[in-house]
Amino acid sequence: MTQDLNTALATPPVMASTLPDPIASVVIPSYYHEAYLEAAIDSVLNQTRSDIELIVVDDGSKDRSRRILAGLRDCRVKVVLQENAGAHNAINRGMAMTRAPYISILNSDDVFTPDRLEIMVAEMQEQDADLACSWIQQMDHVGKPGPIKKGWTSQLPSWARTLPKVKVRKSDAFAYELLRSNFISTTSNMVISRRIYEKVGGMRNLRFAHDWDFAFRAASHGRCLMVPLNLMRYRTHGTNTISSNRSWMMFEICWMLAVHFDAMADQLSHLNRSDLARSHYGALDPTYEALKEALERAGTQEERNALAEKLLNDESARAPYIDMITVRLNHARHAS
Repeated sequence: MTQDLNTALATPPVMASTLPDPIASVVIPSYYHEAYLEAAIDSVLNQTRSDIELIVVDDGSKDRSRRILAGLRDCRVKVVLQENAGAHNAINRGMAMTRAPYISILNSDDVFTPDRLEIMVAEMQEQDADLACSWIQQMDHVGKPGPIKKGWTSQLPSWARTLPKVKVRKSDAFAYELLRSNFISTTSNMVISRRIYEKVGGMRNLRFAHDWDFAFRAASHGRCLMVPLNLMRYRTHGTNTISSNRSWMMFEICWMLAVHFDAMADQLSHLNRSDLARSHYGALDPTYEALKEALERAGTQEERNALAEKLLNDESARAPYIDMITVRLNHARHAS
């Protein structure tokens, strides 16, 4: 990076002390999205509420992303440059810098509708919620609109469509459906309260599903809600992270359900525990059972937590489970 670029990023147009306290902070983890980054930034800066701050953390991009960031001249924007450390680290660094009572994340290839933050914050304030998501509209790499995903009522993965359902109270629908699938779909679709962030911490070292894991923790400790409006655009293209390693993605799904099932079952205590187990994805996958048994054998809750973290951070610890999934996926592929 040139000295001129360093200077441009280090010199904000207006001193931060002159800015009002924001109602919402938005964190954009930027990584190799030069074609989409400006649209993402513009969708934040052009919100109907102007009392927001935007923190962009570039995670080691070598394309034009950093030059785009150097050209920003809005006093509400802070830019951080770092060597590549992964999406969860970029998000966590940005979240640690936020000041507002509500925090949102926007991936650098997605966009918000202009009224998203105004509507989401108002709903969260009215219902005293700690996490909120909305319906989302898919779009392709050039922005052509696609179908709208309406939370847990549409575009479910194949396993969720075939699972038996149990009756839940309306107030528990969010927590119950979270066990069945990641209907939130993306970190771009979460607005969280500062109090829940301070209670449960930031994103874990999950490559594909840090948003789902965070939602589980939020649902175990606070009130969550779905806003039934189409308030963001989720872009699909050839470099989406979710398309890069299916075995690892399936491992993370099984890991999350094994780690979170007990806490969610306590949250849904009015349901029969065995019925609840049959109605979520983990019951269909032997890797989930193997992970759950390993965690149960670990002993105390502290020891279980340590093993769970080791499985995320130690390649040799998770390798047998990923191998198990790979064998099963290969068998299914050949059988078809």
